Amino acid sequence: MSHLYLLFSLWLTCVFSHPLHAMFQQFKNKFGKLYHTQKEHNFRFRVFLNNTEFIRRHNADSSHTFSLAMNKFGDWTHDEFRSTLRGYDTTVLKRSGKQPQANLFLSSSRGKNLPTDVDWVAKGKVTRVKDQEFCGGCWAFAVADALESRYAIAHNTQPISLSVQEQLDCNHNGVNEGCVGGNLPEGYDYIIDKKGLCLAEDYAFQGESSSRKCRKRLRNCRSKSGQIDDYDFVPPNDEKKLQAAVADGPVSIAIEADDERMQFYEKGVFTSRNCGTNVDHAMTIVGYGVDGRHKYWKIKGTWSDGWGEDGYIRVCRECNRNGNTGECGVTVEAVYPIINSKTNLAHVVV
Repeated sequence: MSHLYLLFSLWLTCVFSHPLHAMFQQFKNKFGKLYHTQKEHNFRFRVFLNNTEFIRRHNADSSHTFSLAMNKFGDWTHDEFRSTLRGYDTTVLKRSGKQPQANLFLSSSRGKNLPTDVDWVAKGKVTRVKDQEFCGGCWAFAVADALESRYAIAHNTQPISLSVQEQLDCNHNGVNEGCVGGNLPEGYDYIIDKKGLCLAEDYAFQGESSSRKCRKRLRNCRSKSGQIDDYDFVPPNDEKKLQAAVADGPVSIAIEADDERMQFYEKGVFTSRNCGTNVDHAMTIVGYGVDGRHKYWKIKGTWSDGWGEDGYIRVCRECNRNGNTGECGVTVEAVYPIINSKTNLAHVVV
């Protein structure tokens, strides 16, 4: 027994004397990481070491157009990171039979010369970056983000944060299953049916979803906003048409986000041969532009403002990835709400 104790003591000494252990301690303190057992602590430390080395190797290669940095996902394996993106369903468009409405798509600025760059964040039409935490409800975040912005643009006012939690709890029609997963079109269908969403201040995000709590939580909803007449799809596999849509306002998109580099994205224009068209996550395009020789999409994430460029990622635009589908499949399923500017900004729930 004493021999085993000595071996264990020596092993602990090796772990805690590791040159990166102090860095791991700082990481735990910064992100509030708590581990219930020594076994879990040791496992997470090994994961942290592997991720630290992965980040170092990437940043040492000067050919990359973007850099990586340690963030709150530093003690997650890549499989764990991918599992938080589960459940995005892209089959609903085919099953619904709904098609892009060309007459709507050719309206407004879409038939005119497009600006070379657009940034709806800089224009003050985008709410703060949210954090989906351990909830796989990215679809509800992307719907709310685009709706908040488009509503503010149509009414020429500041954007109001709408309730993501309402969708997660109450929208269980079709394939939508709260934090398990869902899709963009049926998110907008719910908003049409319910004549908007509760305000986030009345129906706050809880980090989980529960259909049983929907009715009870809705009692706190004093007013609603975000009424829409319809929604439309940007024709797929066409980045020029997507650019035209974004020139009018933010657009909800499905995207492949399981590339390991995206987990630790820090800044720059993201491009990767490993990022295909098997979309598994939802985000919101809030602008586009050019950085040196690189065109990019500016995309609002759902992983807090501690990830990426204050919560945003710039993804390569028109860089001949995946044929006409674009980097990480940005054109696979792009959806935006159609706002009537005559609609009241908010209405009281009776």
